[in-house]
Order: sequence, then structure tokens, then C-alpha cells
Amino acid sequence: MTKQPFVSYAANHEDVVLARALEPDRHTGFWIDVGAGHPVDGSVTAAFAERGWRGINVEPLAEEFAQLTSSRPRDLNLEVALGAAVGRAKLYAGPPENRGSSTLVAELAERYRTEGQAFTTFEVDVRTLDDVLEEYPADQVDFLKVDVEGFEFEVLSGADWSTFHPRVVVVEATIPNTRDSSYEAWEPILRRSGYELALFDGLNRFYSSSDDPELCARLAAPANVFDDYVPYRWHHELTQLRASSTALQHALRRTEREHALLRSEHERSTTEADRYVENLRETLDEKERHLAAAWRAVRKTQDETALLAEEIAQLHDERARSEHRHLDESRRIQDSAAQAQEELAALLATRLFRYAEPIRRRYASLRRPVGR
Repeated sequence: MTKQPFVSYAANHEDVVLARALEPDRHTGFWIDVGAGHPVDGSVTAAFAERGWRGINVEPLAEEFAQLTSSRPRDLNLEVALGAAVGRAKLYAGPPENRGSSTLVAELAERYRTEGQAFTTFEVDVRTLDDVLEEYPADQVDFLKVDVEGFEFEVLSGADWSTFHPRVVVVEATIPNTRDSSYEAWEPILRRSGYELALFDGLNRFYSSSDDPELCARLAAPANVFDDYVPYRWHHELTQLRASSTALQHALRRTEREHALLRSEHERSTTEADRYVENLRETLDEKERHLAAAWRAVRKTQDETALLAEEIAQLHDERARSEHRHLDESRRIQDSAAQAQEELAALLATRLFRYAEPIRRRYASLRRPVGR
């Protein structure tokens, strides 16, 4: 159908069959979706909306209607139910895990309750297809899809099939959550209006006008490998994986940038550390040189001090020897003086010395200079 795989959002790939028949990539078109549900998950029309198609989405559940309004602003979204006549009806809303079981059929809701499911009941407005088309006329409806959990007969009965003639009609054809058929009650409406069964895919019956055999032939096979489609679940998981991969790539690039910055910072720090170590080594070498010089000076001083101590010791020794010599000389002189005195005393005591006294005085006078 396209050069790229077709993403199928519908639960039973009804959109694949419709796309094969209606070729939404070739032209735009219009749909009516009764029981539209979520705008993406399980939607029969999401793939067509992606390709520029528009339509009328009928959904009485408030939560799903709000999602449709938000996601499909180009569509006409109606928060009503469709039936055979205009009025009010009780809607039995299924629990969050099974919203698709919501129904206007009280017997079905009761069956679900007996199976343990909690349903919420509230009243909704009911309109007919005729009423909606009268207010919002469409030149051509390419397909009508009806999925209303057992209320199909009432929805189809509310249309004037003499004037309303969509190219394709898709209707859920089994009793909800069973394989038992339910189409016997409402199929005669379509047969009488000139529609022919093209396909039963196990859940839905596809009809096209009996005067368009080519369209009927394109609808005749269920979604298959030749349609080159991808289930939304796979596509969603792949998209998430791609997003995760992109996020991881961004994180990797960010980590690489941070690593580069850290590496640059490391290199800068290493360079600064190398310079610091080099400066420290040079300072240490200088200190070692100063210390070696100081140590040499100390050793020189120690050597000089030792030499000086030796000289002082020699001087002390020399002084001591000199003092001993002086003492010995003094004693010798004293001994000589004492001996001389003794000899003088002995001389004076001699008679000759006494008898020579007059001669010594005369001699002394003769030696005295004249005039003194």
C-alpha cells in the first residue's frame, strides 16, 4: 500500500483491509466511526487520520471522548450513542482494564458482572445516523465502522439506506467476547440496501456495494503478509527503542564530551603537576646544593677548629715548657746569687779584705772624675 510498512492500530487489523481497498495514500476520504474508542490504541481510523482523512467519531464515554477531542481536532467528535431512535439510554461503562466491553445492552453488562467485572451506569444522549447526517451532511462516506457491543441492529436501523450509501461497511459480527455470531439480526438491513459480504475476519464482517466487484475483491482477504503492515504495538515498541537509542546516543555523546573535558582537564592538571614537580625538584636540588655547601663549610670550620685546637694545645705545651725553663733559670740564678753572697760574705770575713779597705777607698777616689 505504501513504500513504508503500514502501521496498523486496529485490534484485528481492520484498518489494513480497509487501506488495501480504499488506498488512503492516493487520495483523502471520509469515515463515520460509531464506537470510536481511543484515538490511537485499537483505533480503526488512526492510520487514515495520519494520511489526512477526516471523519465523524461517535463515542459516548467521557474519557475516550476527551482523548478524541484532543487528538483529532480536525474531526467531528460526538459525545453521544447512536440507536434506532433519538432519546436517552443507560450506558454500562466497563472498568479501566476492559473499556471495550462498555455497552448499552443490560444483559451483556449483567453477564460481565457475574464474571466479576465492575460496571458503572449512567445515562447518555442517543441520536440516529439519520439525525447526525442531517446535521452534518457528507458528500461521500468511504467507510462506516460499527462496534457497539451488541447494539449493532439499533445503530443500522437508525439510517435511511436509500440515501446513505457508504462504500464499505464494517460491523462487529460476534457476541461480545465470544466467537458466537450475532450478524443474523442486522445483516438483512445491509443485504436489502444492496451490500454484499466481502470478508469475515473472525470478528468483523466487511460489506461493499454489489455493483462494485473490484472493491469487493480488494476487501476479500484478511490482513496478511502481502499487505506489508506492522502492528502498532511493534511500531510503538520500536519507536520507544529508537527514542531510547537516541537518548542513549545523546547520553553517549554527552559522556564523550564530558570525557574529553575531563581528559583535557586531566592533561592540564598533569602538565601543571609535572611543572610543579619539576619546580619542586629544582628547588630540592638547589636546597641540596646549599646544604652540601653548608656541610662543606661546617666540615672546613670543624677542620680549622681542630687545627686551632692543636695549635692552642702546642702553645700551652710551649708555654708550660717555657715556664719550666724560666723557673729552672730563676732557680739557677737564685742559687748562683746565694752562692755569690756566700762567697762575698766569706770574702768580707777575711783579714785581707779588711786590711785592704784603705787601698779600695783610695782606688775609688782615683777613679772618680776630676771636678766631681
